[in-house]
Amino acid sequence: MFLIIPLVTIPTMTSTIISDWSDRALDVERLNLRAERPIVEESSKRIADYYQQRSLTGAELSQQTGTVLGTYATLESVVQGIQAGFTFLSIVTAAIGVVLTFSLISATRAPSSGASLS
Repeated sequence: MFLIIPLVTIPTMTSTIISDWSDRALDVERLNLRAERPIVEESSKRIADYYQQRSLTGAELSQQTGTVLGTYATLESVVQGIQAGFTFLSIVTAAIGVVLTFSLISATRAPSSGASLS
């Protein structure tokens, strides 16, 4: 019982938490990808220049530029999600460990209510 429950719950919990943190990070990355930001504008120009050198123009050029920026945002959000998810899991695991440790220590130090041997 003590082996089966952790083998089922820990991977499921890890997957769920990392997915949630990745989704949050993707929302932030999407907000950061605005055309009026100088870094996004500069990156878009460099990406467009790269594809123009490879003979892309018009709609194909803008589609490829958008694809590259979107892929970057997705990859960056997954990386941030993994980092934040594991940080969150380590903090939660440590907190649970501390609570269990103190409850076990207090249970062993509790005075027994049995008769004394005097």
